[in-house]
Amino acid sequence: MTRRHHPVTSLLSTGFTAADVSTLRHRVRALALAAGLTGDDLHDFLIAVNELIINAVQHGGGHGELDLSHDSTTLTCHITDQGKPASLPEITPAHPDATRGRGLWIADQLAQLHLRHDTDGFTASITVDLPTAPRPGRAGDRPRG
Repeated sequence: MTRRHHPVTSLLSTGFTAADVSTLRHRVRALALAAGLTGDDLHDFLIAVNELIINAVQHGGGHGELDLSHDSTTLTCHITDQGKPASLPEITPAHPDATRGRGLWIADQLAQLHLRHDTDGFTASITVDLPTAPRPGRAGDRPRG
C-alpha cells in the first residue's frame, strides 16, 4: 500500500511561561477552529493542549515551546520543555485520592498522545483527526423527496 504524505502547514510556533497560558490557549483555539476542528473535538483538543502546557510549566522548568501544525487530515500540537525525566512517564490514571498527576493521562484520553525525550528536552505531542468533507454523490448525502 502506498502511503500518502500530506503537506504540513505550521500554524504557530512560540515559547511560553505560566503568564502566557490563558492567551496561548485562546490563540490555539482560534487556530484549531480555523483549521476545521469544531464542537466536542475542539473542546477535547483544547483540554489536552492545556494539560500539556501546564505540565511543561510545572515540570519542565517553568517554560516551554509550543508548535501547532496541520495537514489535510490531522491537527498536531507539540509541547517541548526542558524536563529531564529518567525515563518516559507511564500513562496511567492517578490514584483517586491524588491531587495531581492526571495531565498526561487526560491528554491521552482526549487525543493521540506521543512522548519523546531527546537532546531538545521532553516533548509531548497530541494529534487529532480533522473532520472530512462529505464526498459528493454518496448515498445518504442528499435528502429524498
